[in-house]
Amino acid sequence: MEKYIEQFYHNEYFLNKLLVDYPSEFYDWKITVAFYTALQLMKAYIKKKRNIDSVSHEDIKRHIINIQWRQGDCAVSESCYSAYDELRNLSEACRYFGKTKLETAEKMLIEDLEIAQKNLLLIKKYFLKHKII
Repeated sequence: MEKYIEQFYHNEYFLNKLLVDYPSEFYDWKITVAFYTALQLMKAYIKKKRNIDSVSHEDIKRHIINIQWRQGDCAVSESCYSAYDELRNLSEACRYFGKTKLETAEKMLIEDLEIAQKNLLLIKKYFLKHKII
Protein backbone atom coordinates (compact mmCIF):
# COMPACT_ATOMS: atom_id res chain seq x y z
CA MET A 1 0.00 0.00 0.00
CA GLU A 2 2.84 2.34 0.84
CA LYS A 3 4.10 2.58 -2.74
CA TYR A 4 0.70 3.80 -3.90
CA ILE A 5 0.53 6.39 -1.14
CA GLU A 6 4.03 7.62 -2.01
CA GLN A 7 3.02 7.89 -5.66
CA PHE A 8 -0.16 9.72 -4.64
CA TYR A 9 1.87 12.36 -2.80
CA HIS A 10 4.35 12.61 -5.67
CA ASN A 11 1.53 13.14 -8.19
CA GLU A 12 -0.25 15.58 -5.92
CA TYR A 13 2.95 17.61 -5.53
CA PHE A 14 3.43 17.66 -9.31
CA LEU A 15 -0.19 18.74 -9.86
CA ASN A 16 0.21 21.58 -7.36
CA LYS A 17 3.43 22.68 -9.10
CA LEU A 18 1.62 22.76 -12.45
CA LEU A 19 -1.25 24.74 -10.95
CA VAL A 20 1.05 27.32 -9.37
CA ASP A 21 3.82 27.56 -11.97
CA TYR A 22 1.59 27.36 -15.06
CA PRO A 23 -1.78 28.82 -14.04
CA SER A 24 -3.02 29.37 -17.61
CA GLU A 25 -1.34 26.52 -19.49
CA PHE A 26 -1.32 22.71 -19.70
CA TYR A 27 -4.93 22.18 -18.63
CA ASP A 28 -4.98 18.77 -20.28
CA TRP A 29 -1.95 17.65 -18.28
CA LYS A 30 -3.38 19.01 -15.05
CA ILE A 31 -6.57 17.01 -15.59
CA THR A 32 -4.56 13.90 -16.45
CA VAL A 33 -2.35 14.24 -13.37
CA ALA A 34 -5.45 14.76 -11.20
CA PHE A 35 -6.84 11.46 -12.47
CA TYR A 36 -3.60 9.54 -11.92
CA THR A 37 -3.36 11.04 -8.44
CA ALA A 38 -6.81 9.66 -7.61
CA LEU A 39 -5.91 6.34 -9.24
CA GLN A 40 -3.12 5.84 -6.69
CA LEU A 41 -5.63 6.20 -3.85
CA MET A 42 -7.91 3.61 -5.43
CA LYS A 43 -4.97 1.22 -5.79
CA ALA A 44 -3.90 1.81 -2.18
CA TYR A 45 -7.44 1.11 -0.98
CA ILE A 46 -7.67 -2.15 -2.90
CA LYS A 47 -4.21 -3.15 -1.69
CA LYS A 48 -5.30 -2.56 1.91
CA LYS A 49 -8.62 -4.38 1.54
CA ARG A 50 -7.63 -7.29 -0.75
CA ASN A 51 -3.81 -7.27 -0.84
CA ILE A 52 -3.89 -6.97 -4.66
CA ASP A 53 -1.27 -4.97 -6.59
CA SER A 54 -1.24 -3.28 -9.98
CA VAL A 55 -4.91 -3.43 -10.78
CA SER A 56 -6.21 -2.19 -14.14
CA HIS A 57 -8.98 0.38 -14.55
CA GLU A 58 -11.46 -2.45 -15.11
CA ASP A 59 -10.19 -4.31 -12.03
CA ILE A 60 -10.69 -1.19 -9.96
CA LYS A 61 -14.26 -0.93 -11.16
CA ARG A 62 -14.86 -4.62 -10.48
CA HIS A 63 -13.41 -4.47 -6.96
CA ILE A 64 -15.04 -1.31 -5.70
CA ILE A 65 -18.49 -1.41 -7.26
CA ASN A 66 -20.96 -3.86 -8.66
CA ILE A 67 -24.55 -3.72 -9.86
CA GLN A 68 -25.73 -2.62 -6.42
CA TRP A 69 -23.65 0.12 -4.85
CA ARG A 70 -21.57 -0.74 -1.81
CA GLN A 71 -21.89 -4.48 -2.23
CA GLY A 72 -18.33 -5.28 -3.35
CA ASP A 73 -15.67 -6.24 -0.83
CA CYS A 74 -13.82 -2.98 -1.54
CA ALA A 75 -16.89 -0.85 -2.17
CA VAL A 76 -16.56 2.90 -1.81
CA SER A 77 -19.42 5.37 -1.62
CA GLU A 78 -21.32 6.12 -4.79
CA SER A 79 -20.13 9.73 -4.68
CA CYS A 80 -16.49 8.66 -4.35
CA TYR A 81 -16.70 6.26 -7.26
CA SER A 82 -18.66 8.75 -9.37
CA ALA A 83 -15.98 11.37 -8.76
CA TYR A 84 -13.28 8.86 -9.77
CA ASP A 85 -15.20 7.77 -12.86
CA GLU A 86 -15.77 11.38 -13.95
CA LEU A 87 -12.08 12.12 -13.44
CA ARG A 88 -11.21 9.13 -15.60
CA ASN A 89 -13.60 10.31 -18.33
CA LEU A 90 -12.23 13.86 -18.25
CA SER A 91 -8.68 12.55 -18.44
CA GLU A 92 -9.46 10.29 -21.39
CA ALA A 93 -11.33 13.04 -23.20
CA CYS A 94 -8.48 15.53 -23.00
CA ARG A 95 -5.86 12.91 -23.91
CA TYR A 96 -7.57 11.08 -26.74
CA PHE A 97 -10.10 13.38 -28.37
CA GLY A 98 -7.82 16.29 -29.14
CA LYS A 99 -8.78 19.89 -29.66
CA THR A 100 -11.06 21.43 -32.24
CA LYS A 101 -11.07 25.22 -32.03
CA LEU A 102 -8.34 26.43 -29.70
CA GLU A 103 -10.52 29.02 -27.90
CA THR A 104 -13.39 26.60 -27.40
CA ALA A 105 -11.09 23.80 -26.30
CA GLU A 106 -9.26 26.00 -23.80
CA LYS A 107 -12.50 27.23 -22.25
CA MET A 108 -13.76 23.65 -21.99
CA LEU A 109 -10.47 22.45 -20.47
CA ILE A 110 -10.56 25.23 -17.87
CA GLU A 111 -14.05 24.13 -16.85
CA ASP A 112 -13.01 20.47 -16.88
CA LEU A 113 -10.00 21.26 -14.69
CA GLU A 114 -12.29 22.85 -12.09
CA ILE A 115 -14.43 19.71 -12.09
CA ALA A 116 -11.33 17.49 -11.90
CA GLN A 117 -9.97 19.40 -8.90
CA LYS A 118 -13.32 19.15 -7.06
CA ASN A 119 -13.50 15.42 -7.76
CA LEU A 120 -9.94 14.83 -6.60
CA LEU A 121 -10.66 16.72 -3.38
CA LEU A 122 -13.79 14.64 -2.76
CA ILE A 123 -11.82 11.42 -3.29
CA LYS A 124 -8.96 12.60 -1.07
CA LYS A 125 -11.37 13.51 1.74
CA TYR A 126 -13.05 10.10 1.44
CA PHE A 127 -9.76 8.26 1.83
CA LEU A 128 -8.59 10.56 4.63
CA LYS A 129 -11.81 9.73 6.47
CA HIS A 130 -11.16 6.01 5.92
CA LYS A 131 -7.52 6.33 7.05
CA ILE A 132 -5.93 5.35 3.74
CA ILE A 133 -3.83 8.55 3.75
